[in-house]
This record gives sequence, structure tokens and C-alpha cells, in this order.
Amino acid sequence: MSQHQQSEAGLSIVIPCLNEERTIARAVDQALEVLSTYTGAGEVLVIDNGSQDRSAEIARGRGARVVHVPDRGYGSALRAGFEAARFEIVAMADADLSYPLLKVPELVELIHQGSDFVLGNRLFGDISKGAMPWPNRYLGTPVLSLCLRVFFSIPTYDCNSGMRVFKRSQILKMNLRSHGMELASEMLVRTAQMKLRYSEINIPFYQDGRDRKPHLNRWRDGWRHLCLIVSHRYAERRVSP
Repeated sequence: MSQHQQSEAGLSIVIPCLNEERTIARAVDQALEVLSTYTGAGEVLVIDNGSQDRSAEIARGRGARVVHVPDRGYGSALRAGFEAARFEIVAMADADLSYPLLKVPELVELIHQGSDFVLGNRLFGDISKGAMPWPNRYLGTPVLSLCLRVFFSIPTYDCNSGMRVFKRSQILKMNLRSHGMELASEMLVRTAQMKLRYSEINIPFYQDGRDRKPHLNRWRDGWRHLCLIVSHRYAERRVSP
């Protein structure tokens, strides 16, 4: 970790953002509410990934620290966020209000109890009407999660969840490389390979507050997830004795 800035004790809430001016203020407000009840130091870190609206301005005005990342992609934004985070415990959630930011303390508590990586499981929680298309809910995410369980023995059932809490020192050791949505699976593969203590907690999932199409491309991104999982499994088998 010598090439990275050392973490301080505390909580960084990382929110990737691309043209989210409709919801970013409420997302930052919810994150700040979480920090108001947290006993240690904290920050809200918004990772602006090339927004062409007022997202960054609004986030900064609400009290977030904003980092601009020109290299486009969900994975690129989050990797930059993990690097820029000041504190050892990092929580991540989307800016579109689909994730229950106010439940972050429950995930953080599992870190304090000994977990290294905690994921919010939407599929076993309460999913609001219209929040998740049926192919994602009953096909894509369950199949990819099954692949991760079979190939890497990690007990995940919602590998695409964007709400996670983990230790920054561990995530930086993963040397993550993904630029797109497949970062979600890469994080779980590396968690399994590093034999980190993994936990899941059920969370609700809400219909997002966007007035535009989501950034996710279901079939393209699903294929990228699958290719990453298979390629890592193949590489693992090649180097095993």
C-alpha cells in the first residue's frame, strides 16, 4: 500500500455520479444524516464522472467533497473514489436514490464485528414496484451470482448490488482494473481470492428518481460480467498446481 495514501479511522461514503442533478442533493443529504449519527470522522465523497448538468455544483453546495474523474465508466469512477477516500471504512451507493443510504450504519456495524466486505442484498429484501426489471431480477443477477458461488465459493446472491461497505486498505490491495459495471463482479472475485470475511444483509430497493434512461445496458453489461467471471476462473485454474 506504499503507493496509496494511508487511510484514517473513519467512514467515507462514496457516491458515483453522472448527470444526477435531479437526485444528488437528496443523496448527499441522506449520506450526511448517516454521518451525523456516526461516532467517528466521516466524509461524503461524490465522484463526478463527466456530468454535463449541475450535479457537481449541487453536491458541493450540499456539503460533499467532489472529485472529477474524466475516464468514463462506473468502474473508473468507483476506483478513483476508493483511491481518493480519506477513511478506512468505505460505503458506496448510487446517486439515484434507489438504495437505502440510511441503512449504511447496519452494514458498517458488520465491519466493526469483523467482516471485511459487506453487501446489501436487494433480491432478498423488499423491492419496490418498478424498481428492477424482471430479466435483471430473475435471470441476470441470479445467474451471475450463481457463477460466483460455484466458481469462487463466495456466498453472494446479489452480485450486482451497488450498495457495499468494505475496508479501504483491502480494496486497494485488489488492484481492480474494470472500467465498467463489471467492477461489481471483480470486487467479489477478488474478495474470494483474498479470502476476506464476506457478509450480506438484506436491504430494500426503490424505484430510482431519474427522469432519463439508466446508464446500465442490461445485455452488454451482463456479458461483460460473465466474461470477467469466466476469465478469472480460467486464469485461476491455469496457475493452480
